[in-house]
Amino acid sequence: MASDTTKPSLRSSPWMRGAPQPLSAASLQMRAHSRREHLRAQAPNAWPAAGATRRQVLDFMGRRVLRRDRIDAYLSEHANVQVSHGLCPECLEEHYPEPED
Repeated sequence: MASDTTKPSLRSSPWMRGAPQPLSAASLQMRAHSRREHLRAQAPNAWPAAGATRRQVLDFMGRRVLRRDRIDAYLSEHANVQVSHGLCPECLEEHYPEPED
C-alpha cells in the first residue's frame, strides 16, 4: 500500500482561505514607489492648504535669517502669509541678558 508522503499546502487549508498573503520585495517596492509619487503630486498643494486655516506664522526674532534671505519676506512673497515675531527663551537670554546687580 503506497502512502502519500506529500503534505498538503498550508495555503490550501480551508482555514487559511482569504488570509493575507506575504508580499514580495518587488511588491513592497512598487507600493513604496506609488506612495512616494502620490506624496510628490500632493506636495505643491500642502503649504497653501496649511496656510488657508492660519495666515500667521510665529518666527523667533533672533534667528529669522535663512541663507541671507529674510524668512518673513520670502514667506510673504511666496506663501501669502504674515509672519509674527517673538523671542524664544534662549534668544531672549542671548539678546537681552538681565543686568547683574
